[in-house]
Amino acid sequence: MKKFKRLLPLMMAIVAVFAFGFSLVGCSSCNDENRRLVSIEFDTSDTQLEFNVGQMYSSEGLIVIANFEDAKTKQDRISADDKNVKIDSSAYNKDVEGTYEIIVSYTYNGVTQSASYNVTVKYQIGGLDVRFKSGYGDPVTLSADKKTADMSSVASWIEVRHPDESTGVADLNSDPISANEYTVKVYKEQTEITDLSNLKRGAYQIWVSKYDAQRKFTYEGFILYYVVDEIQSIELIDGVTMQERSLKDKMSPTWKFEVTYKSGDTAIVDKTNRYVSIPVINTNSDKGAGMVTVSYNEPLPTGEAQSVTQDVPYRLTGEQVVPEMAVLNPGLLTDVDVTVETQFMNFDVIKGGITGISTNSSGSVITNREADITLPMGIVIDGKSTVHVAHAWQSGGASSETDGRFIRFTAKRNFEIYIYANANGANPGRQMSLTTLDDYVVMDSIDGYKAIDNVDVEQSGSKYSSHAQSVTEVSPVGVDFSISFNQSVNVFMVLVIFEEE
Repeated sequence: MKKFKRLLPLMMAIVAVFAFGFSLVGCSSCNDENRRLVSIEFDTSDTQLEFNVGQMYSSEGLIVIANFEDAKTKQDRISADDKNVKIDSSAYNKDVEGTYEIIVSYTYNGVTQSASYNVTVKYQIGGLDVRFKSGYGDPVTLSADKKTADMSSVASWIEVRHPDESTGVADLNSDPISANEYTVKVYKEQTEITDLSNLKRGAYQIWVSKYDAQRKFTYEGFILYYVVDEIQSIELIDGVTMQERSLKDKMSPTWKFEVTYKSGDTAIVDKTNRYVSIPVINTNSDKGAGMVTVSYNEPLPTGEAQSVTQDVPYRLTGEQVVPEMAVLNPGLLTDVDVTVETQFMNFDVIKGGITGISTNSSGSVITNREADITLPMGIVIDGKSTVHVAHAWQSGGASSETDGRFIRFTAKRNFEIYIYANANGANPGRQMSLTTLDDYVVMDSIDGYKAIDNVDVEQSGSKYSSHAQSVTEVSPVGVDFSISFNQSVNVFMVLVIFEEE
C-alpha cells in the first residue's frame, strides 16, 4: 500500500509533463490566441511546377508554411487541402504555353495572409519519344508485353527515350528506356485493342506511358502503326446504272463499291473516300449509253502505288431537258442562238443610267477576248454543254449610279445565276457583287463555284472564272437586281436558270 502511494505522485507528474508537452506540439493545429499569423510561404519540393499543354492544374503535394510571431512556435506546415487554405488558379490556362501565377491564402484566428508561386505550361514536358527500330529479320507479332511490332514486311522493336525538355528532341544516340520501365497500350480509333493476334488493316496508335512516382507524373508518347493489305478488286454493289434523264440529275455519285483485299478483308467505299475516283455521269447531257471506269488507288505506306479498276456500263433514257433560262450575251455566242428576254426576266446593261451596251472606250464590247464556256452540270444549250464566246463586255470603272458600270435586271421567279468573267490585269482587288433592295430575297453560294466576288485575273491556260449564286424567295411581282463592279472586269456571259416548276 505504501508502494502505491509512492507511485501516485510520480504518475501524476508524468501525466502533467505529457500534457504540457502536447500543448507545445499540438498547438500548430489549434487556434492559440497568443499567436498572430504574419505571412505564409511554400514548400514546393513535392509539387508539380511544370505542366504539359492540355494538362489540368494540380496542387497535390503543396505545403503552406505559416509564419507566426509572439509565440514560441514560429511556423506551422499545412497541407494545401486544409479547409483554411484557399487556392486561386483562375489565371491558369492549360491550352496556352506560358507562366501563370497561383495565389494561395491561409486564414488563422481571423487573420488571412496570401502569397503566390508560379507554374509553367509548355509542350514536350513529360512527352516520351517513341520510335521503331528496324532491322529485325523475323516477323514479330505486335505485343504489349514484349514491346514489339510487326510492320507486315518489316519487323521492328519499339524504342522509347526521354526528349530533351528544352528542345523537345530526343538524342537518338542515347540509350533507350528499359522495356521494364514503361507500359504499352494499342488503340484503333480511340478504342483499346487487347487481342493483338489478328489485327485487321488500318492505322493503330501504340501508346507508351511511364509513371514517375517521385514527381507523381505520367510521361506519355505514341507512334502510329500501320497494318497493310494488298487490294485485289473493286465491285459495284449499290446504285442504279439506268436512269431517266432529268435536269441536273447525276447518276454515279450515289454508287457504292466493295473493295476486296488479299487477306479476304473487305471495305465499302463511295465518293467520300479519298482513294476512289468515280466519274460523274450528267444525265442531261451525256450520251444515252456508255461506259465509265472507276478506280481505287490505295498506296502502301512505303509509297508503292497499287490500283484496281472496274468498268461500269450505264444507260440513259428519255429526252434531254432544256430548262427555262435567260442569257445576257454581250460577248456574242457564235454557235448558239438564245433569247435574252423571257417572260420571267428582262436584262438591261446600263452605263450612267443609259440603257444599252456602251460602245465607247469605257464599258465597251471588246473583240480581243474569247472563251469556251463550260455550262453548269446538266445544262445544255442547243444540245451543247460547252459554248464558244467571241467577245467580252468590259465593265469599265467602279460602279455608281452616275458613271459606274453595272448590269441591272428584273426577275419574277427563283433562279440560279452564273457569271463568266475575268480581270485583264494584276490587281487582285477586282470584285463583282449581286445586290437587291428586297429584304426577303435569299442568296447562297452554289457548291462548285465561287461566290460573286474576287474575280480571277486571267492566267495562262485559264480564260475565265465562274461565279454563281442561288437566289430564292423571289416575288412573282418582280424583284430588281444589280451586278456591280468595283473595277474594270471582262464579262463573257451571264446565264440565269430558273427553278423547275
